[in-house]
Amino acid sequence: RRNVIAPPARPHDAIYLSRPLQRNLMTYFPGLVRVQRGILAHMRVGCGLVLLVTAAVLPLRAQDSTAATPPSAISGRRPTRSFLSRGEIVLLSSFALGTAIVSPFDQRWTSQLQRADLQADRRLSRSADVVRTLGDPGALLISGSLFAVGRLSHHPGLTDAGLHATEAVIASGVAAAILKGLVGRARPLTVQNADADEYLPGRGYRGGYSSMPSGHTTVAFAAAASFGSELGRSHPRVARFVTPLLYTAATLVGASRLYNDKHWASDVVVAGALGTLVGRRLVGYAHATPTSRLNGWRLPLTVGLGHGGAPVAQLHIAFR
Repeated sequence: RRNVIAPPARPHDAIYLSRPLQRNLMTYFPGLVRVQRGILAHMRVGCGLVLLVTAAVLPLRAQDSTAATPPSAISGRRPTRSFLSRGEIVLLSSFALGTAIVSPFDQRWTSQLQRADLQADRRLSRSADVVRTLGDPGALLISGSLFAVGRLSHHPGLTDAGLHATEAVIASGVAAAILKGLVGRARPLTVQNADADEYLPGRGYRGGYSSMPSGHTTVAFAAAASFGSELGRSHPRVARFVTPLLYTAATLVGASRLYNDKHWASDVVVAGALGTLVGRRLVGYAHATPTSRLNGWRLPLTVGLGHGGAPVAQLHIAFR
């Protein structure tokens, strides 16, 4: 007679396989129960993420296609274009494949990174803290500073890069916050005895269930994608060397979140996909529609001399 150990209690509304199916899997494939359960949960959440991200970038893609495609001289109609470009389809497919590969190992990799010898290493700890700030608040500070320098120095290219990166960071941060609440994935550190496949959909705004996607990683990849796209348009040769460095820095931000036990590995992969897509799409839309609201405010700053030779700065804010 077998001794059956009851599974630990879980939230009643978390996503898991049904108990009869779990018993069948335990009977014939005892080593694959966790992997099968994790893949099913991630498939459900992944489908929802794809729909949400698609809905988020649909207006930008539609307006981008309309503005970038000239009307036909014969029919007067604008030819239709696909929702996603070939490069974006390849990008999303790569991230989706990466998420599917990484998700079964979330629990194991998190446990390995929390080993006492790694956590006691001061160099790793300090490096993780420094790299983490590149995501938040570093991404917003760097992009905003570049925009300010570009305005003060009257450099249009630097102004565009800083402005579009700032917009990408803000937009991706808002999208990540919304997805956190909708997905409701348990954080590895905050939730006691949390599994990597434990979700409370729609309840991610409560403490401890806001793991997917990683906000720091999302904004870091959004800034990297935005700056890389701008460099690719203005300085293609420089972009070949600088763009990989930007994405490497964003990847290190995600690694720091794993080291600090704030996220699972698949959270970082999803965040990379979200940030990259938002950054690339926003830059493409901004350049395809120069008169859009994304480019409609430039915060014109005039610096001169007033009465008595004192420097005077006048800031004019105008919206088109």
